[in-house]
Amino acid sequence: MFLGVLFVLGNLLNNYLNSFESIESWNKFKVEYNKSYTTYEEELKRQEIFMDNLRTSLKHNLKHAAGLSTFKMGINQFSDMTYAEFLKINTELASTEQYIKKNYNATVVHDIRSKITNYTSFDWRERGAVTSVKNQGDCGCCYAFAAISALESNIFLKTGKLLDLSEQEIVDCAHGYFTAGCYGGYEIGALNYIQNNGEISIEADYPYVALQEKCKRSVKNISKVSVSIKQFLQPPKEDEHELTRALIEYGPIMVSIDHLHESFMRYSSGIYYEADCKKQNSHAALLIGFGSEAGEDYWIVKNSFGEQWGERGYFRISRNKNNNCEIASEAYIIEV
Repeated sequence: MFLGVLFVLGNLLNNYLNSFESIESWNKFKVEYNKSYTTYEEELKRQEIFMDNLRTSLKHNLKHAAGLSTFKMGINQFSDMTYAEFLKINTELASTEQYIKKNYNATVVHDIRSKITNYTSFDWRERGAVTSVKNQGDCGCCYAFAAISALESNIFLKTGKLLDLSEQEIVDCAHGYFTAGCYGGYEIGALNYIQNNGEISIEADYPYVALQEKCKRSVKNISKVSVSIKQFLQPPKEDEHELTRALIEYGPIMVSIDHLHESFMRYSSGIYYEADCKKQNSHAALLIGFGSEAGEDYWIVKNSFGEQWGERGYFRISRNKNNNCEIASEAYIIEV
């Protein structure tokens, strides 16, 4: 009976996608996300991709409505892209862990002091320690946004000042630290660049442009903030309980999400769970909290896709569910 209902609803979706209303969805998408195309042929191609993504999202949401999925999919800025195109602008260079072992020491923390039993939920946003969500655009520099977000939060926890710092300086200037501008990089490399220079530019003076440009860090009228990064720490690998304790004790933590599945591209809300994640960390973000909903534990993660993506720029991902998407495998803390 249930499968029959899904079949009928699936046919209704196909009819919808062939209707005038689906064209209205396409036109609304172009306006909302400021999309334009150089040729008529290119627009037709993008419209076809959009319809495929819309169809996949609507079919998935039938499963969500039936209780077979904990998250929903929807339209976002990636809806006119193929999965391969999405990956090109949203991947790190390789495993951060391999880079750390080769270039820097990260102390594994075993004596985390927080009393985890006191908390069933926690959110650093409620304590004023998280800057606003930003958008990396078509530049593959999630590593820069994760690193800068973690630094901003840790400076706040030490000084009480919440500053907006420059991701663009990392993209333009940190090339000797295993970063490649808009083509991927390592969060720790970006932070080591700041550690060695002892300062980083203010966002307002060195704004993000989603392109790699000539380094401007020495320009006189660009304001800098002095930064002293003491060390990098790592909770015990693949241990979500210890990651929870570390989050409370040390503040927001840089994490890597395992190889971005196609479903992540279309995520819109709910608790993301993907059983088909691969073992290759490829997207850096900032872990800022945790909680539970309807018996499902989740992490709260700040992303760098803008506020129109996901849950106002954040996503929730399954917690205590076999380290889904390797969320606890490459988590790094910075101390300032």
